[in-house]
Amino acid sequence: MATAEGLTADQLNFFNSNGYLLIPNALSPDTVSELLAETNKMLNEFPIEDHPMTKFSTGGEDGKDHVGDSYFLESGDKVRFFFEEVTDAFDANGNLLKPKEKAINKIGHYLHSLSPPFRAISTSSTNAAIARSLSFRDPR
Repeated sequence: MATAEGLTADQLNFFNSNGYLLIPNALSPDTVSELLAETNKMLNEFPIEDHPMTKFSTGGEDGKDHVGDSYFLESGDKVRFFFEEVTDAFDANGNLLKPKEKAINKIGHYLHSLSPPFRAISTSSTNAAIARSLSFRDPR
């Protein structure tokens, strides 16, 4: 587990060697339950009637198919919902084949600020200490 002081030397060494780090018990069971409840609430409540049915794509091998519509490009200060790119989410006519909450691939981009439970973990002192351990600096 990370501490208020950040990552341990062993954790930093592992991260620097492998490029990732798992932090067991980083979130309490109560926090995980709260985040899941918030996610389910958002998924159930977002209106699909005016959704452009934007599918998330990283663009494939050449990057040409990266999602780039206005729904995506103008999402920096909003919480937006992006559907699965895979064919089992939509039929050939673009109709959803499963409930919207089961067809979402990503929720972004300003979730960390606009959702109180996500803001609480995103801006926690523990996360700040982890970032400092990794030499991240506030870009502002």
